[in-house]
Formats: sequence, C-alpha cells, structure tokens
Amino acid sequence: VQSLSYEEIEELKNNDQIKGEEYIERVASSNKSFSDKTVFSKEKYLKKKQQKHLSLFQILRPTSRTISEAYFSKTPSKIFFVRPDTLAQIINLANITSGDNVLIHETCSGLVIGSVAERLSGNGNIISLFTEQEAPV
Repeated sequence: VQSLSYEEIEELKNNDQIKGEEYIERVASSNKSFSDKTVFSKEKYLKKKQQKHLSLFQILRPTSRTISEAYFSKTPSKIFFVRPDTLAQIINLANITSGDNVLIHETCSGLVIGSVAERLSGNGNIISLFTEQEAPV
C-alpha cells in the first residue's frame, strides 16, 4: 500500500530537482509492503517503476537500414511500403559499387537515393530524376 497520495506523487514527478532514480527510491520507500517483499519481488517492482517513470533512449548512427526501419515502422506509406530487406535487395541487384555513375528515378522520399549515396561512399555520381512539378525535398 502506497503511503504517498496521488497529489504528492504528481508533485514529485513535476519537481525538476529530483532525478528519476531518486523518485523511484522515494516511491518504493513510501510503499508499506516493500520491505516485506522478497528480493525477486523488490527487483521486479523497481524494474516496473523504472519502465513506467524513466525515459531511456538509444542513439543510433543514421544508416540506410536504420532510416528505412524507422520509416517502415512509423509511416510506411511515405516510402511506398518498401521494407528494409527489399531496399537492400534493390541496392544489391543494381550492383552499385563505389565509383559508379548512377541514374535514379524514385518516389520514396529519397530513401533509395540516400542508400545509393551511402553505398557509393563519396566516390561516384548520382543523377536523380523526378516527375513532379518541384524537386522533392
């Protein structure tokens, strides 16, 4: 049973002086049954609170794979539902290597062009065609 009221917990959340780990420690210490729990139950409780209240993020290098996975998971319609493995197969079957001159016509928000540019590694040329009135940005 939690001895802190809802208002007190919200006040702790909104307090910028308290870090996430300290917040979790205060919530756990104010729980009356926390000391009676087993070690496994305590770890489980703390892990659950960390997932709920701590925000964790991971910084990834923006490669064609990570970008295509992000697009495909969030808004696949922007890239015409091209899966990351399909993009890899397109690049592989086009036999693009460093130093090539490549002509591309695509409407996948620049995903194919970016993948080809990554594959060229700064050596070679890309000519991009588009059929709209304006160049896609």
